[in-house]
Amino acid sequence: MANIYDVARESGFSTATVSKVFNHYAGVNAITKAKVLESAKRCGYIPNVQNSDTVKKKSWLIGVFYKESIGIGFTHPHFGEILQSFKETIEAAGYELIFFNNNYSNSRFSYVEHCQFRNVDGVLIVDGSIPPREAADMESNGYKCVSLENYYTDIPTIISNNTAGTIQALNYLYTLGHRKIAMIAELDSNSNKERFKAYKTFLKQKHIPYRENLVTFCDGYSFEAYKAATDKLLDQSLGDFPTGIFTTFDHIALSVQKALLKRGYKIPNDISVIGFDDISMAKSVTPPLTTIRQNRSGIGVRAAEILLQRLINDDEVNHTKVTRIETGLVVRNSTGSAKK
Repeated sequence: MANIYDVARESGFSTATVSKVFNHYAGVNAITKAKVLESAKRCGYIPNVQNSDTVKKKSWLIGVFYKESIGIGFTHPHFGEILQSFKETIEAAGYELIFFNNNYSNSRFSYVEHCQFRNVDGVLIVDGSIPPREAADMESNGYKCVSLENYYTDIPTIISNNTAGTIQALNYLYTLGHRKIAMIAELDSNSNKERFKAYKTFLKQKHIPYRENLVTFCDGYSFEAYKAATDKLLDQSLGDFPTGIFTTFDHIALSVQKALLKRGYKIPNDISVIGFDDISMAKSVTPPLTTIRQNRSGIGVRAAEILLQRLINDDEVNHTKVTRIETGLVVRNSTGSAKK
């Protein structure tokens, strides 16, 4: 028996457009409607009238809420690959994506009302772009959600194993003889908070004292903020200079390398640098950056799989509240044995 996917292939339109035709959406033009109906006739597709109330609610659209303020999108060095793999997996199941940025929080409409206006079937929340109360409202109104990195009550979260990745990075420096390991962190996201917490845990496990002069924090996501935090660390640690520096993500590490080289330090002969993410620039800088690689494709695929499970029959799916995707160490030339 023919289905909506057969009609989409026959007509050349997306499943979302085909669904809108069968559900009598006013926004579909007459020519498109005629072509879809003709294709349905050729395929022998018959809409399920018995379940028409349910069918009418389905739009085959997935809403993606993201933070415009930090440039999250398909060009973002971290989230871009996650969104691409999420998109490919979702589209293979017949859905299309529609993007909402967090400026909607400043409008007179709620997130639920925006979902209702665009008639999405489900929602991907990227990096805490929706306040917890509004995320709960979406769930209670029937919009199944999945979150990337941020934690919400009763909403599955997919996130890298930040603790294990951080410990792996620091252990690697430790095996190279490093005992004075500095850290530059940005604490706006849960991922970065977990990495900073893991840094303190590691020091405690190795009986290494936590030195405030070896830790600085970035004020936001910008190269100016990274540079300021780097300069502060280097200035305040002159009398107790670190042998290695770990950062919560690669962009900070790249800023650290630039600042160190400008001040005449040799990497890794004088000091080692290690990041977290493995963005594309990490292997092309001088020296190439040792870092922790996040499985971004795996995060996107798993987020799509869980959301699809929830959309099919959430009552029969036993969701793990937090799914952690494992990371891996990538050794390049920015790390070496500790300077004696």
